[in-house]
Amino acid sequence: MSTGNISDASLKYFQDNKIKVLLEEAMHDVIMQKPEDPLSFLLAHFEKRTPLRLIIAGPPGCGKGTQCELLESHYGIKHLSVGDLLRQEVDSGSEVGQKIAPFVKEGKLVPDDLFVDLVIKRIKEIESLHQGWVLDGFPRSRAQSIYLQRAGISPQKFLYIDLPDSVATERALSRVFDPNTRKTYNTASAPPPDGVQTVKKIDDSPEAVGMRLKYFAARKDELIECYSPFYVRIDGTLDTNGVFQEIKEQIDSLEIVKLM
Repeated sequence: MSTGNISDASLKYFQDNKIKVLLEEAMHDVIMQKPEDPLSFLLAHFEKRTPLRLIIAGPPGCGKGTQCELLESHYGIKHLSVGDLLRQEVDSGSEVGQKIAPFVKEGKLVPDDLFVDLVIKRIKEIESLHQGWVLDGFPRSRAQSIYLQRAGISPQKFLYIDLPDSVATERALSRVFDPNTRKTYNTASAPPPDGVQTVKKIDDSPEAVGMRLKYFAARKDELIECYSPFYVRIDGTLDTNGVFQEIKEQIDSLEIVKLM
């Protein structure tokens, strides 16, 4: 059976050689870069590998940061932590950083209009170098996902680490981090090595964790709906390696990975 004017043989060729994926990825890069000479840009594009674009979401304490670090190491992509990006902006003393500082220091959510452009700018910097990325902690709402979509930014996978609130709370309250390396540990399941001095994050107090859980729960469904074509549920009750293996299986199943 043929499809329109396309023969069965042509359709099979189209599918077997991942033409649809190639064209979608090429169009994404054209929208992001807006080159003056689109034809030359596309010719150069097809000579390069296609970078991964991932979003990891989930409640506080689900292990997003840890999984992003594993993905960064395994696939050679950039881990873009919005929390770290905000702290860096505050430390820079910029005008935006000064406006963000009170929210970061008190563990409160930063208003979208103060930081979304920072995230988009950083993603575009990464993509301009033809590198892949994994977004950690963003977007958290439909409005934020729309900001990304309008900027031409979309993931190939939206990985949702699902975890009951009770377990998420317990894990979040057990988190500590090394202020020198910013590496996160869990005093219950993955304690820091002997001699490493750690502190708790301001936004890991019982009050702050509770507030973030409520915020996340109220927006979880709308966020999943926004990314339904890319959505994958990951069992967050598994140990760190188990979660990573589930995520890795999903990424390795991407046709785009076979083209890399």
